[in-house]
Amino acid sequence: MAVRSENSLNSVQAAIFTALNGNVTWNSANVPVYDLPQPGTAYPYVLIGDDIDVPFDSHSTPGTSTDLTIDVWTKSEGRKDCKGIARAVDVLIDRVGDPPSFNVSGYKTVILRRLESRTLRDESPEGNVLHRAITRYNLILMED
Repeated sequence: MAVRSENSLNSVQAAIFTALNGNVTWNSANVPVYDLPQPGTAYPYVLIGDDIDVPFDSHSTPGTSTDLTIDVWTKSEGRKDCKGIARAVDVLIDRVGDPPSFNVSGYKTVILRRLESRTLRDESPEGNVLHRAITRYNLILMED
């Protein structure tokens, strides 16, 4: 029977932060990546969002299936910037090759795929129109 060594969510978040931080650019500018942006954080930015983790064990190896979201927040008039930044994130995340686009410590990436992307219109506490892109990914990992 497979015995899980740790909760993979922290390892997944660390790997995503490492893959994105300093690498997401739009209009020749770096777009910062946050787990928890502070009040007054300048737009645009990328937010490592919610995740769901369920066991995905084989008979001999512990594994996990994680659905995760990455949000892009912009304060631009239309959705073009929001969609462009979301695409820049997607290029960095959704490309499992040899080697994978990012490594999760202690795990082998089996599947990494984008499930869906959507944009929403929102409003900031100050009354500004914001645009938000939400992209969901599924990541299946097996322990090394």
